[in-house]
Amino acid sequence: MILLSIIIPVYNTETYLEFCIDSIINQNINNYEIIVVNDASNGNCDEIVEKYIKKYNHIKLIKHKYNRGLYQARLTGILNSNGKYIMHVDSDDYLCNNIIKYILNKIPLDYDLLFFDCIITDGKKILDFDNWYSIPLYEMNNNSYIMNYFFDGYNHTMWGKVYKKEVLDKCISDFPNIENITQYEDLMQNLIISRFINNTYSIHKIGYCYRMNENGSSKKQLVEEEEKEKFLRNTDNIIKIIVEFVLKYSLDLYYIHTLCLLKNIINNSYRICKIHNIDLYDYINLNIPIQFKDALIINLIKKKNILKIKKKVKKNKLFSLVIGTRIIQIILFGIVITIKR
Repeated sequence: MILLSIIIPVYNTETYLEFCIDSIINQNINNYEIIVVNDASNGNCDEIVEKYIKKYNHIKLIKHKYNRGLYQARLTGILNSNGKYIMHVDSDDYLCNNIIKYILNKIPLDYDLLFFDCIITDGKKILDFDNWYSIPLYEMNNNSYIMNYFFDGYNHTMWGKVYKKEVLDKCISDFPNIENITQYEDLMQNLIISRFINNTYSIHKIGYCYRMNENGSSKKQLVEEEEKEKFLRNTDNIIKIIVEFVLKYSLDLYYIHTLCLLKNIINNSYRICKIHNIDLYDYINLNIPIQFKDALIINLIKKKNILKIKKKVKKNKLFSLVIGTRIIQIILFGIVITIKR
């Protein structure tokens, strides 16, 4: 039985592909497969992978007829995987020695999700670690805590994690069929996946090396004026997908987390908004569907643990969330709501 499927999407990153594959193969571990998805790359991806396929029977190549984007390439890998667990590795990144061994040792424990530590590197030296990427210190065994982690945190990458295939299979119907997402695709997927995760385990070993470079398509920043429409369209799509998902499952408090999350999506793109003269407040307010606002407020008011509701209009306080040990205070579209925990 194959325990682990490692999915490598490729688009114009052939320069690093062999190094990436070698970092996996050189660990001399069995019971895993490598799935390379060529997302219609312009380079010699097929030639590189075919060379490995002749030597190793646990590597396979899947080709997209046209460029569909990183999200769809990963999804293709998931749908064609045979492992009990799934791991994503970007083709311009690489794995550290022995990390697969540590992962395989934890698979029998049957966790829904495994985390492991990551670093940023230029291929020669470590550029950052502690201040950039962090994983939970302890196990999480409660779905609410796990969703809290993904909705409120910053660890939204698909890499640096190992997902149980059974969990991902449950998510397939909720994964949208959209192509060429340029931003926040990891965030979108992890929020959906978190709905179905009941326990996690953190492997406190550095296992993933994120290569800082300017050529990887997934690491480009939108800075040109002509990219404005693409940026806005992409953000619109992500906001709608996340909102529809939360509404579908009536996730109560996660309505609020979603609002804060959407605000962070825009704030994280502040530089781009500034370049294109996009007003953050107006853009967020316009792109949160009215049915979401109505459903959120009605849902909260119906709850018996509402302590106090008062109007406090502040344009610069579209929404915020403060979670205390006994109460939760929400400022939502000019309304202050205090909830007993």
